[in-house]
Amino acid sequence: MEAAAGPDVWFLSLPLMTKVWLGSTAVVTIAVNMQLMDFRDVRWINWEAVYGDRKELWRIVTPFLYVGRFEFNTLVCFLLLSQFSQRYEQGGPYNTGGGGRTADYCFMLLFLMTTTLATLPVLSKALEYYYYNQDSATTMSARTMPVIFSRTLIYSLLYIWSKRFSEAEANIYGIPIPALYLPFVHLGYSMFMGGSYIDIVQGLAVGHCYYFLVAVLPLQRGGRGLLKTPQFLIDWFHGPEITFSATAAEHLAEHQPPPRQEGEQLEQEEFQTTTTTRPDGHSPSEPEQLPMSDSSSASAQPRENETFGNPRQQSE
Repeated sequence: MEAAAGPDVWFLSLPLMTKVWLGSTAVVTIAVNMQLMDFRDVRWINWEAVYGDRKELWRIVTPFLYVGRFEFNTLVCFLLLSQFSQRYEQGGPYNTGGGGRTADYCFMLLFLMTTTLATLPVLSKALEYYYYNQDSATTMSARTMPVIFSRTLIYSLLYIWSKRFSEAEANIYGIPIPALYLPFVHLGYSMFMGGSYIDIVQGLAVGHCYYFLVAVLPLQRGGRGLLKTPQFLIDWFHGPEITFSATAAEHLAEHQPPPRQEGEQLEQEEFQTTTTTRPDGHSPSEPEQLPMSDSSSASAQPRENETFGNPRQQSE
């Protein structure tokens, strides 16, 4: 009887980007909760703290890795991250130049993180408008509240997964739900329970921006998308090789599986093309007519036997 696989075996079996993301998030979250790291050194402050005299460059990444205190919502975030990141990475990310593989997934995470930071002024204005009729203390706390973006990134991924695999089935607390509605169910549940939902809304908006640029816009521009995975990421994860381009036709083909016999027909067509193509350019329908005589055919017969004949006949 084989022993059950432990957590280490499960973690090592995860895809590359899921393993890096989940492991980094666990390390930062546990370190802050165990007071090995100060929360004030992890949270986002502003761009001046990053590029000013302090040069705290790590603040670009750490707000996306700290989930929160040890509580139920933190456990839910870890479950969402491990489950849907694994399913998205193994199922095949959107192809933005790397063939729908690890490089495209890494580029997607970089895009989501950059867009989240770029939309902070919009979020700040939205919070200011939301608390406009509140007292000054509430307004001040809303403006100076610590900002972390882990849930924003997780729900961006969840939204993109629901669009990529809209026909899949998911469940929340044992209730089966179509994948397309799963992000909005989580949003409604958070609002119903009185929890924070601003970061979820931002995550869904950021995820929709990515989905629109890679899946919707190329259909309107003849297959030409605006997002393309940098070549250095493709070389880093997969080595220098021929890259794949994402087109609108490819996007439609991914959502509409090809017939069963299509692959066999393509192989037969390629085989026929390679066998019937002549180096002199003649097609099979226009055979080359060469003058043949009895002497030439007789001289050609021994040469053919010499090349392709049976060795036993050659010896005789």
